[in-house]
Amino acid sequence: MCEIFSDAIWFWILQAGLVVFTAFALFQNWKRRRRGEPAATRGAESMQYFLVICGLMIGIPIAICASVDVRFVNGHRVLWILFDGAVVAGVCLCNAWFRNNILLPFISWLRELENR
Repeated sequence: MCEIFSDAIWFWILQAGLVVFTAFALFQNWKRRRRGEPAATRGAESMQYFLVICGLMIGIPIAICASVDVRFVNGHRVLWILFDGAVVAGVCLCNAWFRNNILLPFISWLRELENR
């Protein structure tokens, strides 16, 4: 049971999940561009929310990569951190599907909390 919850198992599951989700987001973005949907222009406040949330999301895989004790990661920690950070930043900032369908509803929910 302890081996199932070890870093050696969960690190690779999280990495695979990140790669699968990135591929799914790229596919959804490709479908959106193929249909010819126009891109939305963002205001300064909206972009500030996106940048803050992207920075927080980048911190999660960086913290995981910096803290795990997996044999293959130990000698290449900087490469894993750069890879994970670039993947998350690319999805957050360059993928219209992720921004409009995932982050925008989350930002709307945050604004509702501010107005209470």
